[in-house]
Amino acid sequence: IGSEKTRVRKTRVRKTRVRQTRVRQTRIRKTRVRKTLIRKTRVRKTLIRKTRVRKTLIRKTRVRKTLIRKTRLRITRIRKMTPEESRREREARSVALEKAYVHDVYDQISWHFGTDQARAWPKVTKFLEDLEPGSLVADVGCGTGKYLAANKQIFKLGLDRCASVAKTARQNNFQLLMADNLCLPLRDESLDAALSIAVIHHFATTERRVRAIRELARILRIGGRLMISVWAMEQKHRKVSVWAREQKHRKVSVGAMEQCVGHGAE
Repeated sequence: IGSEKTRVRKTRVRKTRVRQTRVRQTRIRKTRVRKTLIRKTRVRKTLIRKTRVRKTLIRKTRVRKTLIRKTRLRITRIRKMTPEESRREREARSVALEKAYVHDVYDQISWHFGTDQARAWPKVTKFLEDLEPGSLVADVGCGTGKYLAANKQIFKLGLDRCASVAKTARQNNFQLLMADNLCLPLRDESLDAALSIAVIHHFATTERRVRAIRELARILRIGGRLMISVWAMEQKHRKVSVWAREQKHRKVSVGAMEQCVGHGAE
């Protein structure tokens, strides 16, 4: 009986060991399968990532090729242009630049000029006061007309292109015309003096600036006087305007406003 019980016990132990071995082998097999799946997933993700990178590179290459093609076409078109067509295209680009970065900007910031009436530059005021009584003077680009109030003994006419800025000058009952510096509605040699304060540098090209100066010279009589002031961004000592300093709390870029408005240095 004792030997029979021992045999049964050994059999049970053997079966238990076999069962445990099978369970262990199953777990090992499942672990290996899981690791294989993880490895394959990582490989798949890597392939997907590489595919996306490749597609992005292909897309960028296509865009670059398109830009190169357009640039070549533009260069070819420019080369084929006659001098007159090239001049017209250059003129159109200049007009677009001035509209976007000068005229539209002044329309947006015109609210500021209503408080700037009394800030006249002494040298400009002295220029007007030194003129002979009865002189006829044009302030081209007069803005609010702060120089139209100087020297009551001369006749002054203001001209400006920006209607919103010139609105203040109209409110002060100054003589004002809406006009462009490149095409002034005045007769040849009809004025004794002219002002151009902070105007010429707003033109986009040297050609247009020269045209503006020639137009100013055209309306002056022989012996007439002309005062031109432009901004020199390369000068070492530039002053930031009081208005620009006051606008820091409004998050207005002093540098941008100095270029757009021109209230930097005299």
